[in-house]
Amino acid sequence: MSGAVYGCASPEDRSALMDLWKRVFGDPDDYLSLFFDLRFRPDQALVARNSLDGTPISMLFLLPIVFQSGSLQYRGRYIYAVATDPAFRSRGLSSQLLAEAHRRLSLEGLDFSVLVPAERSLFDYYAARGFRTEFFRCAQTVFAASSPDDVDLSPASLPALLPLRDALGAKSTLYGRWDQEALAYQQRETSLLGGETLSFFWEGKPGYAVCHPTENTVLIKEWGASAVSTPVLSAIAHRFGKNTVQLDLPASPGAGSARPFAMTRWYCKERKYEEGDPPVLSLVLD
Repeated sequence: MSGAVYGCASPEDRSALMDLWKRVFGDPDDYLSLFFDLRFRPDQALVARNSLDGTPISMLFLLPIVFQSGSLQYRGRYIYAVATDPAFRSRGLSSQLLAEAHRRLSLEGLDFSVLVPAERSLFDYYAARGFRTEFFRCAQTVFAASSPDDVDLSPASLPALLPLRDALGAKSTLYGRWDQEALAYQQRETSLLGGETLSFFWEGKPGYAVCHPTENTVLIKEWGASAVSTPVLSAIAHRFGKNTVQLDLPASPGAGSARPFAMTRWYCKERKYEEGDPPVLSLVLD
């Protein structure tokens, strides 16, 4: 769109951005309020403005995240909620916003950006804009035992579980690490959506699961244990009155049932990965 103005959001844009989000994604007001109360930072949001009246007509958010590979760390941004007003689509606004994001993040000295395409068809769209698929997932359904073992499940705080999360992530070739603020928000989001973060001990080892119940199953948004445990997952299913649990686990790209999940664009010229388990990125507000 010729004449659109690109730049950071301002505090006064909050209401207009909430309206744009609702038109595009349809989320309820309490979800919007949670995000904008706890995660909206004007300098971490880019907008395209209508040149006639300055109204935001396209947006994206740049949430801080760190990638770790062994002792190596890379600083970047998670690109979230890329959206354009339906009345202004097919004019290149999102492409220009992404280009502006890359320019700014590179100038800031950040190492990468990462995003999760909302649809399979969008992987080609983002690939044409410099991203490549680096994270893969594999879905797994576990059927609950009719008489589950006695597993002690208790509500847990995600920020309090950060050391365990880091220890598990350290085993991966590449680990997307959220900070305490992000984890606190994600915990609030889980609660708002009717889910729980549950901790447990199984075979002498601690673990946790971020659980989101749906009509027919329980989605595990993050599985925080070194192995899949059917007894623990059965206990989770029974806690929510479901018969199955659906996991979405990190996978290697060559695995038979692996599917593309997240894409990165790197700005640093040199990077090294230490060998480990498949790259892991979760709790991405998808």
